[in-house]
Amino acid sequence: MEAVMNLYQEMMKHADPRIQGYPLMGSPLLMTSILLTYVYFVLSLGPRIMANRKPFQLRGFMIVYNFSLVAFSLYIVYEFLMSGWLSTYTWRCDPQD
Repeated sequence: MEAVMNLYQEMMKHADPRIQGYPLMGSPLLMTSILLTYVYFVLSLGPRIMANRKPFQLRGFMIVYNFSLVAFSLYIVYEFLMSGWLSTYTWRCDPQD
């Protein structure tokens, strides 16, 4: 355990002091506990809770979600094209103002 503490202290000597006040950056214990809780839920608690339940019916939601992603992607492509190639952008050299 002491070797782990020494390794942690050695690594923290080289850490950026500007991120000390950021959430989850002050100590590795909180992030480690969040990750372990997630793994416990996914591998043990979640399957036990859902063992005798019917699965969710997500077909309608997935159809709406997929169509909205297609629409959003088309909008992004439109904005990309209008910011360059479909407006004043050219492949040749233009005179400077």
